[in-house]
Amino acid sequence: MGKHSYTGRSRNGWFYVVIAAFIIPLVVFGIWSLVDRDPTGSDSEKREFQSPPPLSAKTWFDGTWQKAFDTYYADTFPQRESLLAKNRELNRLYYFAPGGSSEDDPNNNDVILVIPGIDHSGDTGEGITPPPSDEPTSAAPSVETSVEPSTEPSVEPTPTPTPDLPDLDNNELDVKTSQGIIIAGGRAMEIYSNSPSVTEKYAAAVNLYADTFTNSRVINIVVPNAGGFYAPEEYRTGNLDQQAAIADMQEHLNDNVVAVNGYDALRPHTDEYIYFRSDHHWTQLGAYYAYRAVMDAIGETPYELDELEAGEVDGDFLGTLYNWSASYPQSSVIKQNPDKVQFWRPIREFTTRVYTDLKMNEATAWNGYVISSTVKGIANKYMAFMSGDQPLIKVSTDVGNGKSVLVLKESYGNAFVPYLINHYENVYVVDPRKFNGSDTPSGDLVSFIEANPIDDIIIIDNPFPMANTTYIKQLRDLVE
Repeated sequence: MGKHSYTGRSRNGWFYVVIAAFIIPLVVFGIWSLVDRDPTGSDSEKREFQSPPPLSAKTWFDGTWQKAFDTYYADTFPQRESLLAKNRELNRLYYFAPGGSSEDDPNNNDVILVIPGIDHSGDTGEGITPPPSDEPTSAAPSVETSVEPSTEPSVEPTPTPTPDLPDLDNNELDVKTSQGIIIAGGRAMEIYSNSPSVTEKYAAAVNLYADTFTNSRVINIVVPNAGGFYAPEEYRTGNLDQQAAIADMQEHLNDNVVAVNGYDALRPHTDEYIYFRSDHHWTQLGAYYAYRAVMDAIGETPYELDELEAGEVDGDFLGTLYNWSASYPQSSVIKQNPDKVQFWRPIREFTTRVYTDLKMNEATAWNGYVISSTVKGIANKYMAFMSGDQPLIKVSTDVGNGKSVLVLKESYGNAFVPYLINHYENVYVVDPRKFNGSDTPSGDLVSFIEANPIDDIIIIDNPFPMANTTYIKQLRDLVE
């Protein structure tokens, strides 16, 4: 009897130990999550978190509060960023990058990763927020100049390349599938997939602008992304061939559209720093070659780089493609070699105003910037151009020729627009993604252009909007 009682007490003791081992951490984490300061966003994922959901009888009984709180708590779990970092380190134990270590050789073309792509259909861009409400937003715009403080590092202008085209033979890269994002040759790239029926609709939307605004010259340029040049050949053939996709789309443009081939403009410069390695955007040097092609097409003389004020944004840049792939060990090849953001300032004096709609209401307008050399955050450096993605920006210059240009663009256009400031008295920049949605203001370019006569309309995009029905509708909705 005594022996039986002793065994029972031992078992009961271990039972309580096991229960305590589970309960105590849960209680500690529960208390910790209540008293710690919840983060508002994630640097590694480059996104803002949702605010705590408001509780009401309706949201409680229909279940929406529980779902929203589950998402909120998952985002703000104590030490979440540290745990994600440890997970990325553990990934090194079971992910294999063919061809050796990316950390040993950042330029090793055998370092490769293929992951699912990013859905761009709901992309609304990135932009800085207006100044705090206690600042006078309706104050007169400040004058910007091209003078940069002497402490800014200078960037030597890139010499004109020889007529021989750089080699694009990337066949030695060992890629086994064809979807999404790849890391190869020391850079991350998105792979574009063409849809001829959709790109024909994009051409029709561009034609709509030329047919509607008969007093304006309409120019269209679609530029490839980095994958169009630097991906292995199997990612640049068939419906993945960006050169063919752009040419096919432009076959559907009417004669009243000035078609500028962005692929042809960039192809001779692929041995230069025209795309970021860590981000889905091009550099401002890449945008410069597109600008030259547009100026040549409309009979204008482009400025040479050494005529402009060169500089570099403070700090390193690790952009969107690095952040989307940061949980994979292959991304270390990018982290070891972060990008730098070079820029070339306009040489004219100008003022910059950001508007929340096409009515140009000064009560909600604020002073933006064309180029900023002090953008905070290693993931945000591309926002150095044009105050990020905004509904409407007007740049008023001292060019004095009475000419106005309207640029319709997504984020690729931000690095392109500063070059136009040297050629036009008024530069208007519109992001179609910022209008005519369920939570965005209505936009009517017909009325806008009646009030603000436009000489040139430039529609500039990377290849993804060209095959995106949502973006095409946003482009049309501004006119129809």
